Amino acid sequence: MEAKETAMRDDQIMSYWVFSRDQLRHLFLSAGRTIAQAQAKISFEAGRREAVEWLRNNGFLFSGHLRSDLEKLQAKLKEWEVKP
Repeated sequence: MEAKETAMRDDQIMSYWVFSRDQLRHLFLSAGRTIAQAQAKISFEAGRREAVEWLRNNGFLFSGHLRSDLEKLQAKLKEWEVKP
């Protein structure tokens, strides 16, 4: 017996992957939603890091406390398109 005789052919493998149009639609939507959620989490965490770094680098955070220089902070929030 040869090794190729012990493996399934592509057509045999594909026969196990028979889905209706609705099932395929659901699978693609589900996969897309999962990817979008993962990307949103990555983007959110990156944005949070950027905000904390900016606050720290601009003297707004020291010893865990937030200093108020409202004009500078409001300008940055506007740049980030964060609405109060």
